[in-house]
Amino acid sequence: MLALSKVTTFPTGLVENCTKGYGRSLLALKHLCRMAKLISGIQQVGIGIPDVHKAWKWYRNAFGIDIRMFEEAAEAALMTRYTGGEVHARHAALALHMGGGAGMEIWQFTSRTPQPAPFEGQLGDTGIFVCKVKCVDADAMHAEHARRGIDSLGPVHTRPDGSKHFYLKDPHGYHFEVVESKDWFGPAPYGGGVGGAVLVSATWRSRSSSTTTSWATITW
Repeated sequence: MLALSKVTTFPTGLVENCTKGYGRSLLALKHLCRMAKLISGIQQVGIGIPDVHKAWKWYRNAFGIDIRMFEEAAEAALMTRYTGGEVHARHAALALHMGGGAGMEIWQFTSRTPQPAPFEGQLGDTGIFVCKVKCVDADAMHAEHARRGIDSLGPVHTRPDGSKHFYLKDPHGYHFEVVESKDWFGPAPYGGGVGGAVLVSATWRSRSSSTTTSWATITW
């Protein structure tokens, strides 16, 4: 499970005049937000995993996200919409990268045995498909991952905006995009914080009873 938490939004009416001409990505994002709000920032991305401490060790090694903001074990009474309507106990930890970026919260059930999804996520499935992680130099990051034994899903590529990026999966099968950024709060000798997400939503065509897919990338 990948989930956005504390998404910063503004009513689309406030930004309508500032966003004309941005093309299909903006239209997809507006559709995703049901034409009511425009996502402008993310506080953190939540990641459901079977073992908090084992997962955090992997994310620290892969992305350099190592500043623990909190760690606690408690009942998640506010998460029932994601837990089948029942209150479950969980162990969660939220960490940041001092260079900048949003937080990463890793989340483990403790009142029941965590179970992976019964299918492998594909582009087109509703939800968060990719978590973006910032870096200063994608080539250097890719090489360091290889040195550390972290497999990528392919070589470094250049995006249309000129920045470089590459993809990888974590041990739980979640997709991550490591992408170059020039926006930093402080030094970032290795890795970076969460830099956005790729969202996917399925919509229905009422006349044909077929589905279409809308997608939007949130990056800052």
